[in-house]
Amino acid sequence: MPVGAKRKIVRIDEEKCNGCGLCIPNCAEGALKIIDGKARLVSEVYCDGLGACLGHCPMDAITVIKREAEDFNEEAVKEHLEADSKEQTKAMDEYLSRNIKDIINQYPKVGKILERYNIGCTSCSLGSCLFKDIIEIHNLAPDVEVELMYEIEKELFPGKDIKKRAPKAKAIQAQGEIKYSPPIKKLVDEHVLIKRLIALIDPLCEYINKSKEVDSQLVLDCVDFIRNYADKYHHMKEEDVLFKQTGEGLDIIKVMLEDHTTGRNHIKQVIEGAEKKNKQQIVEHIQGYKELLTQHIKKEDEILYPWIDRGLSTADVGRLYEEFNQKDATLPGDFEKKYEDLVAKVEGILKKWR
Repeated sequence: MPVGAKRKIVRIDEEKCNGCGLCIPNCAEGALKIIDGKARLVSEVYCDGLGACLGHCPMDAITVIKREAEDFNEEAVKEHLEADSKEQTKAMDEYLSRNIKDIINQYPKVGKILERYNIGCTSCSLGSCLFKDIIEIHNLAPDVEVELMYEIEKELFPGKDIKKRAPKAKAIQAQGEIKYSPPIKKLVDEHVLIKRLIALIDPLCEYINKSKEVDSQLVLDCVDFIRNYADKYHHMKEEDVLFKQTGEGLDIIKVMLEDHTTGRNHIKQVIEGAEKKNKQQIVEHIQGYKELLTQHIKKEDEILYPWIDRGLSTADVGRLYEEFNQKDATLPGDFEKKYEDLVAKVEGILKKWR
């Protein structure tokens, strides 16, 4: 067909078009784009005139007409799609290098998408991680990562013809079968006793609220466990060894360290409350500690520790294990049993009371 001859080509009624962009993914040639809030024909040579986009317009704004137009050019379409794909990849790479909180603030639905995939960036107190680091740290299964990125790209680039990217080849452990290296497993095992104490906080608060006077000694026994077992014994290995090796400047490590600081502040308030026999102060801050540590432990067991483990060499594993043992050796030989017995004692008191 010579240039200028009449042929079929799409026509967009701007009065009817609402700029929804539903037509764009259905134009395989990439002939349509949203410009200034309206769907527009980018170039006549990209439109084959077959009208595959017609049935996807909810406003009936697209029709196929016959008029003088440049010839449809398959070679030009190919070049156009390749250039558009490169442009899209570059734009997405720029987003991946941005702070995740900035993206969520600009596109709140991105935060909701992440939450559906159990990635809690919206509620994170720090939120300075780069988008690409969030994806790497959570180590999603390749097919799940493809779906996540597809949903996010559609939100970031409304009206663009977003294609699902090919899955990345990477080693993924089956869900629920996280295997830790020996030093990391040691930290996970320590969480077990900490979680036993955390599970006692709700009944402890009930006990405090229903008692005539505050049992300060029981509260301080719990504080003793938190300060010495959870903090000195457990967090000591993280802060003095693991986090230093991993990199204290990394955003995810900063989040963990901030949690440690917040937890210590809660416990200071609990001690003050116990000394004043102030029920409200004790309950408020020990509940705050429980909520913080519950999420903190979950983040470590399911996200941080597996991510750290993936980057450890055999030599790193051996060195960490040795340094953890050296830290433990500075404590009394009966240290672990003392705090196992303390938790059992608190369990017994609260069980007997209930």
